[in-house]
Amino acid sequence: VRSRGCGDVYKSQPGIRPSVAREPGKPAFTEEDVRAWVAAMESDENPVVKRVEFMSACEVATKVNHPVYRPDDTLLALVTLTGDWQIHLPPEVTPVGPPDPDTVAYWIFDAVTGHLIGRISGVESP
Repeated sequence: VRSRGCGDVYKSQPGIRPSVAREPGKPAFTEEDVRAWVAAMESDENPVVKRVEFMSACEVATKVNHPVYRPDDTLLALVTLTGDWQIHLPPEVTPVGPPDPDTVAYWIFDAVTGHLIGRISGVESP
């Protein structure tokens, strides 16, 4: 995975509502909860969930090649999305060639609270 640009890191924003009883080391929501949350969003980019993975912050940072600013053992949900991405460039920058078809968005959620804590785009190797 190659990162593109820099990720947006948010103060923990409300996101997915926990649906599972809290257990230490376990996520408080399911893959189905993530898919329902994304499907309910209104967006011109038509995001589609490609994959939902629950893993440590250390593993997420390695996978997206970008820091996630949480302790290494924090349980996070890494959501990989595809969609009709719009590239937002400064007016003086002209893109050359078509966008890379393997471009994805990564949304990072706290797996206990469901809060969205970051977004970053990248290119996945086929």
